[in-house]
Amino acid sequence: PREVPGGEGTSPLAWSPDGEWLVVADERELSKIHVADGSRTTLARMDVIAPFAGGAAWEPDGTITFCTGATGLLTVPAQGGSVGTRLEPGEGVQDFHEVSALPDGRGVVYIVHRDEGIDTIAVLAGSSQKIILHLPGTTLWDPVYSPTGHLLYSVGGLNEALWAVPFSLDDLETTGSPFLVSERGAQPSVSEDGTLVHHAPRDEAKTRLVRVGRTGEVLEQLVDPGIAQSGPAFSPDGQRLAFGAVVDGNMDLWLLDLTSGRRQRLTFEPSTEATPAWSPSGHRIAFMSWNENEGLNTIVKIMPSDGAGEAETVAERASLPSFSPDGNVLAFVQADAAFNPGLWYRELQGTGEPVLFLEAGLWDESPRISPDGGFIAYSSDELGSMDVYIRPFPKGDGKWQVSLGGGRTPVWSPSGDRLYFLQDSDLMEATVQLRPTVTIGTPRVLFTWPFPPVPHLDFTPLFDVDPDGENFVMVEDTEPGAAWAGIVIVENWIAEFDD
Repeated sequence: PREVPGGEGTSPLAWSPDGEWLVVADERELSKIHVADGSRTTLARMDVIAPFAGGAAWEPDGTITFCTGATGLLTVPAQGGSVGTRLEPGEGVQDFHEVSALPDGRGVVYIVHRDEGIDTIAVLAGSSQKIILHLPGTTLWDPVYSPTGHLLYSVGGLNEALWAVPFSLDDLETTGSPFLVSERGAQPSVSEDGTLVHHAPRDEAKTRLVRVGRTGEVLEQLVDPGIAQSGPAFSPDGQRLAFGAVVDGNMDLWLLDLTSGRRQRLTFEPSTEATPAWSPSGHRIAFMSWNENEGLNTIVKIMPSDGAGEAETVAERASLPSFSPDGNVLAFVQADAAFNPGLWYRELQGTGEPVLFLEAGLWDESPRISPDGGFIAYSSDELGSMDVYIRPFPKGDGKWQVSLGGGRTPVWSPSGDRLYFLQDSDLMEATVQLRPTVTIGTPRVLFTWPFPPVPHLDFTPLFDVDPDGENFVMVEDTEPGAAWAGIVIVENWIAEFDD
C-alpha cells in the first residue's frame, strides 16, 4: 500500500476511466486527486456530503455523476464547472445513494432510498430510469457491475453480507436470482479479469464493562464479556447501570443491579436500541432506537426504567438524548430533512415542540446538560475538527472550547466542576468553573484505554462517571489490537458459483 498524496481526510468514490485520477469527498466537497502528484481540484461544494452513502461515476464523456447521500443524482464536468441535476427523487423517494458506472457508458446504477426503506437498486441510462432489484424489508448498499455479468451489492446495516445477481448489460435487467457471495462483505470492486476485492468487517467486538479508577486500574468487572456492549450509564443513585448489548443478533438495552448483580433486559423490539440516558429521578430512561430498514431515521424514545410501560417517541431523526437536572427538558441531536444535524431540545410537558439550539457544524453530537442546568457541553466539527465545547443553555451568549487537538462524547462530573471526554484512546479531564465566569483548565490525560475499534460505536458513549465522582465505567475491548476490518481478494470469484 502507498498513500495517495493529498487524500487526507477524504473518502474515495470512483476512479477516472484512465486510472490517473480519484474522485474523493469529504463532508462538504467533491474533488478529484491526481494519484501520481497529489494535485487536487475541487469539483463541487455542497451543504452536506455523506461519503458513506454518496458515490460517483466518472463516465466516458467526461461527466461525473454523483450523489451526496441526501440528494438526487447530480452531475459536474470532470474538468470542473457548474453542478446540475440529472435525476430528482420521485414521489415516495427520499434520495439516492452510492451511484457507480456501468461499462462503456451504458449508464449508472444506484440505491433508491424510498420512504419505506433503502431497499431498491435502479439503473439510469440517458434519461430513462429502470428498477432492477427491489427487496422490501432489506437494506441495500454498494451496487457495482462485475464483468462476469453480475451486479454485486451488500445487504444489511451494521453487519453486511455480499450478494450478486445475474445482470444483462444489453437489456439492463436481472437474468436470474440473487445468491450469497460472502456472509461478511461490503464495498465490492471487480477488475476486468474477474478479481473481486471487498471489505470484510470483523465480527462484532467482544467487550466487557468494568469499573475503573482515576489512574486506569480495573477495580472490578461489572458485566461479563459480551458482544458490542456500549453506552454505559449509571443511574443517579449509582445502584444500577444501563447499557446496550447485542444478544441473539440484536442490540437492546439492559439494566444491571450493581448490588445484586442481576441483569434485566429492558427492550425487546427487533430494532436497535442504544445510548441510554437516565432521568434525574431514575424513573425514566431516554434512548435511541433505529430500524435499519427505515434508513437513517433514528428515533429518541423514553420509557419507565422498571420496564413497566410502553416507550414513547419524543423526537424523530434524533439520537444521543440528555436530560436536564429537573427532568423537564431533553436535549438531543436531530437532523433535518436534508440530513443536516444540529442540537435541539424540547420540554417534556405540554406540546413539547423541538426547539433548535445550535446549527453550526456538520456533526453536532453528544449534548450533555450541566448538573446545574445552565450550560451544555457537546462535540462539534464546526472549526474543521471534532472538539468539545460549552455554551450557556438554553439561552445566553458565549462559547468556550474545552478540548485541544480533538475530543468527543463529553461527560460532566456530578458536581459540574470537571468535564471528561475522549481524545482517540485517551480519557481526558478538564477542570471547569462555570460561575461567576466560565474558566476552562488545560485538559490532561487521565489514562489510555483499549476502546473497541468497531466503527458503528463511534457515536456511542463508551464510558460514564460514577455518581461518587471518583470512578468510571468503561467499555473495554477484550481483543485489543485486533483490526476491525480487512480486505479480501478473490481471484476469478465466479468460479465458486459456476455449475
